Amino acid sequence: VVGAFDVFNAGHVELLEECSVAADKVICAVIADEYLTSDQTSQPPPMLNQSERAMSAIACRHCDDVVVGAPARITDDICKTFNVTAVVFEDDASITAQDRKVCEKNGVEILSVREKHFSRKKITIAKRVQANRALFEARQKRKMASEAAYYEQKSFVAEE
Repeated sequence: VVGAFDVFNAGHVELLEECSVAADKVICAVIADEYLTSDQTSQPPPMLNQSERAMSAIACRHCDDVVVGAPARITDDICKTFNVTAVVFEDDASITAQDRKVCEKNGVEILSVREKHFSRKKITIAKRVQANRALFEARQKRKMASEAAYYEQKSFVAEE
């Protein structure tokens, strides 16, 4: 599984768990800082450095091994060094023609993960926060009313 793993979250755990069920060994390839901070990506720079991101991946029980400083794209060297049989991409849009060519050449199956409840995409997380805001505000309003009622009925015990 190739990824930045920048702020490891429940979506990453779910993804790695699904992979561990489908595969004998799950290798997390943590993309190198040099790629993530270059002008080649439209994403903001990562919040955590490469070592911190790798430590998060290592700590996940569904991850068997970690490649630190991996290239952002699948390469012949990665396929051969780790005897890769399948590569997981977050979605079909992130698979390039070069990725397909390398995978075909090395007999590697390409898999993609559809968005699930714990999607790793920041926009999906933002939409979930917005959708749950009304529920949160209603719950807070009930809590405040309950607290106000408690303080209105509260009586103090006189000290002797």
